Amino acid sequence: MDITYNWIITEMECYSSAYGENNVVYKIHWHYEATADSYNAIIRGFTPIPVSVDTNFIPYNNLTKEIVVQWLETLNFEQIESMKTTLQNNIQEQINPTVLVLSPPWN
Repeated sequence: MDITYNWIITEMECYSSAYGENNVVYKIHWHYEATADSYNAIIRGFTPIPVSVDTNFIPYNNLTKEIVVQWLETLNFEQIESMKTTLQNNIQEQINPTVLVLSPPWN
């Protein structure tokens, strides 16, 4: 089964001003989604962005999804494989459930 992964950026928290720049991103809220056939699974989270005078600043209006995803994949590098495994297991559980939620038999 082929699984497609996608970052969904839901919002970015910014300092209104820092180190002489405006709208400086310091936290990215995201969903990491896996899709396979008609099944999908999502992990939600956020990633703090290190901000310092040495940061190569990109003006907020010049940010693209590709740039932000690159930040996320760099900062979450060690967790990505774990997240993929969790999402794969979730999809497998949807396909072949090991736990069932049943109504009482007398209803």
